[in-house]
Amino acid sequence: SHYRHSKELRDGDARRGVGRIIGKAPEDVNFVGVRDALVARVAHKLPLPRGVDGKLLDEVERAAVDQVARLLWVDEAGAHAYKDESLTLGVGRLLGHILRRIDARMKQPQGAAPRLFLYSAHDTTLMPLLTALGEFDSAWPDFCSWVAVEVFVWDRVASSKRPWREDDVWLRL
Repeated sequence: SHYRHSKELRDGDARRGVGRIIGKAPEDVNFVGVRDALVARVAHKLPLPRGVDGKLLDEVERAAVDQVARLLWVDEAGAHAYKDESLTLGVGRLLGHILRRIDARMKQPQGAAPRLFLYSAHDTTLMPLLTALGEFDSAWPDFCSWVAVEVFVWDRVASSKRPWREDDVWLRL
């Protein structure tokens, strides 16, 4: 599995190395925050702190994914055991809102406005969203990552003025 057991993460080289660089005890290192700061520096072509190289940056990336994974969907043994409570708290309202918008739009005649909804979110929202959708690939989402939820209507009913029926509609991620 891509994910390491929490003891290995807690005692790992990345935790000690980052802790030494930022002046914190290894157990106090928040890899998600450290990763955010380092990746932002790279994206803006700013120098990395002394002691941070590509290898350590990769370790920080993996450790940040591991940290979020333990919160959302991976148990201590590394097995995928989706934690419904965490996903509900993390993206339940967002998914519920999106589904209500789709449902409301399906009840309107073809051509009714609006036809496009845009949402913006942080990368830390995309991880649980992708997990809830069964599409997370064990890597931190890149800058400017996006998720598209598209709703299509069969051509035979697209010109109709009546509301769409469930069997007329297709959903694609």
